[in-house]
Amino acid sequence: MRRTHVHKLLSCFAVVTLLAGCSAQFSPSHFALGHQDEGTYTLFNGVKGPFKIFARDKGKGTPILFIHGFAANTYTWRHMVSDFSRDHRAIAVDLKGFGESDKPADGKYSIFDQADLISQFIKKKNLKNLTVVGHSLGGAIALATAIQLKKSHKKSPIKRLVLIDSLAYPQTLPFYMKALRTPGLSQIGVTVIPAEMQARTALKFAYLEDERIPEQSVKEYARPLRSAAGRQALIETARQIISPGIVEAIDQFKNLNIPTKLIWCRHDRIVPLINGFRLENDLPDASMQIIEDCGHNPHEEKPAETIMAMRMFLSE
Repeated sequence: MRRTHVHKLLSCFAVVTLLAGCSAQFSPSHFALGHQDEGTYTLFNGVKGPFKIFARDKGKGTPILFIHGFAANTYTWRHMVSDFSRDHRAIAVDLKGFGESDKPADGKYSIFDQADLISQFIKKKNLKNLTVVGHSLGGAIALATAIQLKKSHKKSPIKRLVLIDSLAYPQTLPFYMKALRTPGLSQIGVTVIPAEMQARTALKFAYLEDERIPEQSVKEYARPLRSAAGRQALIETARQIISPGIVEAIDQFKNLNIPTKLIWCRHDRIVPLINGFRLENDLPDASMQIIEDCGHNPHEEKPAETIMAMRMFLSE
């Protein structure tokens, strides 16, 4: 394969953090690679049998549930959980197919499939007066969860939403995402190109400044790509990222009367700021906080500023 082709494939399959949480240097954390403290598994019934969802649960008080983005895991929330667990119950969940959660080959990896599991998780954990925080794809799942629970409950357990650089509308997909959605090409790309090379290239796309990327993050986001099940879950999620029913869900935004804080990086190249302004307009009780000098991951590139924005919102 010619060198130019290798470089093109590298760019195409650097999807590890498209719509994903990455990481930044903020403080040492117990969320380091391979650590499983405060971790629990919850059992769910699937079309191919039971499977487990992993979550980290720390602190006491009113609960905050953190939902990561595409190809990320609970590691992305380490700064948020470290801070908010001081006075809240902070729960970071690994979506099905990601992190320490099971990765069943059942084909059910759409936004609405994941939202159904999050709704069940909230019920199983008896979470009430809940703040749900979603980043990127996790933001879309948070929105879909809020819509589901509003329909199924007289009083929704979700009291507030925080949507961080959130996917919410159909949008043009980058070439590498299109490649991931292409049968055959996707499997070749995620298998042939070294996992750490994929992760590093993706982090460079997601971060505003390359020098902010910690080596630990490269290792953490490369790890799932070494598993065949993890690679397949990544591909399935990419293929289903534009889900049937998205138009109907968007139409429900106007009925979602939940106080919502939108937090967006000004220089997001993955989910542009204009999408955030549209979402602010479509949601009846939303306000926008723009974070300067970051790309797609304010909770990791600018954790102090993100924490401040969230705490001001929670104190309202």
